[in-house]
Amino acid sequence: MGRLDGQVAIVTGSNSGIGAAQAEALAKEGALVAITGRNQQRLDEELEKIRSFGGKAIGMTFDVQDSNAIKAFYEMVMKEWGRVDILVTTHGIFDQRRGSLEMTEQDFQKFMQINVISVFVLCNLVMPQMIERGKGVIIATASISGMRNTAMGGPRGSAGGGSVYTSSKHALVGYIRSLSALYAWQGVRANVICPGSVITPFIQDSLDNDPEGYEKRVRVIPAGRLGMPDDIAKVTAFLASDDAGFIHGAVIPVDGGRSNV
Repeated sequence: MGRLDGQVAIVTGSNSGIGAAQAEALAKEGALVAITGRNQQRLDEELEKIRSFGGKAIGMTFDVQDSNAIKAFYEMVMKEWGRVDILVTTHGIFDQRRGSLEMTEQDFQKFMQINVISVFVLCNLVMPQMIERGKGVIIATASISGMRNTAMGGPRGSAGGGSVYTSSKHALVGYIRSLSALYAWQGVRANVICPGSVITPFIQDSLDNDPEGYEKRVRVIPAGRLGMPDDIAKVTAFLASDDAGFIHGAVIPVDGGRSNV
């Protein structure tokens, strides 16, 4: 018997990396999981993986810049399962640590649309029926870039993103905390997870092209290793469960202690 038996969870950006691990962790706790991504083949592979261990999952590929596509996905989930108990947002884009002078106004708008506004659209879709039932969980996967000045350690920064990415993650953290302040009274429990350096396919590609890359990253992490997607997934499953029922508006770094140095 899982902690999330019969609950319906949406996990965005979940056809690989952290999002896939989160979707699998929720499914193993008994949740019915709806996943998203932009690559149909990877989405199909992730659906097959979840179903292989007895999990129940559906999915849709779309671009989160398209609000109508987000609404179509939500409507698919509601048609299939009738409600959403848990929303986990893990989609997003990275700016390769570029500074403000290397970015355009259009870049800024794109990052805000994907990393923040799409989350706003999703939250406004799921919250009314959460409030109606008096219970729901929202978990945003942000970054330690949303907690601190990621330029620490050098002008290009080794802890996170550049100007635009960092701005979007600070905005995301502020938005989710505002949801907690406004809607916790009505049963919506909203929190933020801020991963540090985690070995995702993107990071693995970077490590493969830089023999000293792992050591360079690890030497600023007190835990002495990079994170794994399961490190984030385990925290996600906890926050989604009633075990975390008194945790509201928290911004939780899962970074091996990196944000403390």
